[in-house]
Amino acid sequence: MIVTFMYSEYSLPWYYMLSGVVSIIVFFLFGSTFATRTSISRLRKEKRFERRIFLIAFLFRVLFMLLIYWVFLSNYGDTLGFENMDAQYYHSLGEFVSGLIANGNYHFYDEITRWSGNEDLADMGYGVYVGFVYWLTGNSIIIVRFLKCLLSSWTAVLVYRLAKRNFGEQTARVAAIFCALWPNFWYYCAVHLKETEMVFLAVLFVEQADQMLRSRQFTAWKVIPVLLIAAAIFTVRTPLGLVALLALVFSIVMSSTKVVTWGKRIIVGFLAVALISVVAGNRIAEKAQFLIESQSEQQESGRTWHATRKDGAGNQQSFAKYAGTAVFAPMIFTLPFPSMVRPFEGQDVQQ
Repeated sequence: MIVTFMYSEYSLPWYYMLSGVVSIIVFFLFGSTFATRTSISRLRKEKRFERRIFLIAFLFRVLFMLLIYWVFLSNYGDTLGFENMDAQYYHSLGEFVSGLIANGNYHFYDEITRWSGNEDLADMGYGVYVGFVYWLTGNSIIIVRFLKCLLSSWTAVLVYRLAKRNFGEQTARVAAIFCALWPNFWYYCAVHLKETEMVFLAVLFVEQADQMLRSRQFTAWKVIPVLLIAAAIFTVRTPLGLVALLALVFSIVMSSTKVVTWGKRIIVGFLAVALISVVAGNRIAEKAQFLIESQSEQQESGRTWHATRKDGAGNQQSFAKYAGTAVFAPMIFTLPFPSMVRPFEGQDVQQ
């Protein structure tokens, strides 16, 4: 309120301020209320809580998704939104894959590589998923977003189950409520990007891997689904897939032999290597090496971009060139900062 008063000529549009206020009220006020109403003393049955938290999460996501759908259409004349290069790419890729499926052509990797000129496996998984939805629904964008609402709502249930096994019932309920009411998750249900599916796969992997490690019968039929989820993550985001597998390997190595015997470790290790090698061994290895080698270069280029970009009045923003690792490292917990003012047109993404 103080910023808006001091810089009233640069104030945000009213609907940005309204959405911010509503998000804060819903998260904190409703979150506190739901935590009380769904406490163990009031709602003893676990399945009943899961159904309730799923419905709460789904309701808010669908309402927000429909609102953003209308805002995009009204303000930009396009349901894909603004500065939507990535969204447009996934939409076009989905239409292309839908056409392949209709023609009975399932050689997705080869066809997408020829179509886009991009061999990166991590750019294909989400596009193929959208393609299947388009094929079933006649290229319906809004159905894709309804499915995002379902997946994101189910993520809250997975968070509950994972937290319950590790931290207890009441902590798990609070964690699920926070997940259900987290505004960022609402927003990603309303755009044509892959963040919702990526978060869902990551949480599903952790939940299933945790369940697998705790099970007494460590069979291949419990290991294979976990590794298949990891393989699916690689088709959405390579670094996340690497982190998932490394987390699983370290969890197995660091676990007590009373929990994970050497026989279990050998089974998981062999199946992990075999599956990833079959799916995309060479491409993943090359991508991993590229990520390691280009990390410093990307950080430097990012700082250079911020240091050389100009605002709407043509003024150069030069602070970033003085900011090194010592400045940015503590900010990793809070970045990115949202815009609280609108100094010039063309800052929709930042806001």
